[in-house]
Amino acid sequence: LTFPDLSFSYVHERFLFWSEDQVSTQPQDFGPWICWQCNAQNVPLSRECRACSVSRFALDYNRVPTEQRFFDVLDVLKGAGALQLKAIKKKLDTSGCPQNDVELARTLKRLMKNQRTDEAGGVYGKLIGQDELGNYHVTETGIHILRKWKTRTKKARAAPS
Repeated sequence: LTFPDLSFSYVHERFLFWSEDQVSTQPQDFGPWICWQCNAQNVPLSRECRACSVSRFALDYNRVPTEQRFFDVLDVLKGAGALQLKAIKKKLDTSGCPQNDVELARTLKRLMKNQRTDEAGGVYGKLIGQDELGNYHVTETGIHILRKWKTRTKKARAAPS
């Protein structure tokens, strides 16, 4: 395998009798990033800072809200894809995690506000996005955060009291 640069968007595989080229696009959240704790520049697709070893997807690092209602919304968006506000409310109601209109609007606003931009213009902590049609969708970072949350809550439930 060879890569012409650190974007990893072009991959050249060479085998004994043939070679194969692949062009791909990396998710926006996985580009080069600067750690906001130590300002170290990190390579694309890395999960931990090379200088301070903080996890790029740690709940604390991304200032993720810790209330269950935020993770319920992330879970609905992960499972159903891009949805309008009314569709999100309906999915939450049917999943047994209802939120009233005001609470859901605040939840979505807080999840949208989670995004930060570092000094170099890099974006981190973006959990959800909204397209031009008003549909909300979960980002790659949001999916990783949701996995961490589920792992954490699973461990907490399994631990003896």
